[in-house]
Amino acid sequence: GSVCSTPRKLESTDQSKQIEEILSSRTDRILLVLDRCYDVHNIQAVLRTAECLGIQNVWIVLPVEFKGKGKVGKNITLGNHVFLSLRVFTTSSECLEALKEEGRAVWATSLDLASASLDTVTAADIPEKLALIIGREADGCSPTMLAAADKLVYLPLHGFTESLNLSVAAAMICQQLLHISPERGLSEDRKAELRVQWKKSLEGCGEESILPQELFYKEDQ
Repeated sequence: GSVCSTPRKLESTDQSKQIEEILSSRTDRILLVLDRCYDVHNIQAVLRTAECLGIQNVWIVLPVEFKGKGKVGKNITLGNHVFLSLRVFTTSSECLEALKEEGRAVWATSLDLASASLDTVTAADIPEKLALIIGREADGCSPTMLAAADKLVYLPLHGFTESLNLSVAAAMICQQLLHISPERGLSEDRKAELRVQWKKSLEGCGEESILPQELFYKEDQ
């Protein structure tokens, strides 16, 4: 079954209005990084969640199991990835270098004793340009990411269950950060860039994002 819904085509006036409304609620402030996640459905779910929450930028660091790059299959993702700004990296170090070039503070999710509970984070604590690192399912963020992080954070749980599905945890963390600091907005240049990209995508003639085929296709066992 499908993971994401196909965007419905709108009349040009409705389409333009919808684009402007969504642009007004988008944010570049938080950039989400998936560090070596290997579950296809988790990755797809996080992409959908980011788009729904208005987080424009999602970067993916590939696990070593993924080889090569290819086009996202629209028949599998059914469209939502084309509304995001995606980048793919082969190593955590490569991703960190790009984050440094953007001047982003790095927060990594971790259950380390030195980690800060998100319940203690205030709006004043959240940097103007933040990269939030979500580690993979089995062992979390890579040692490279943890060592480079400006802050380690965790989502407190209050039940007998000690962990959440990765995509659920990512959604809850992003929503909590956006609740703490709800300011949104893009520069006019950024809006203009996305306006063109989204119009093409809604008309069915946008460029397909470049991502590893393995994220969207599974070989027959």
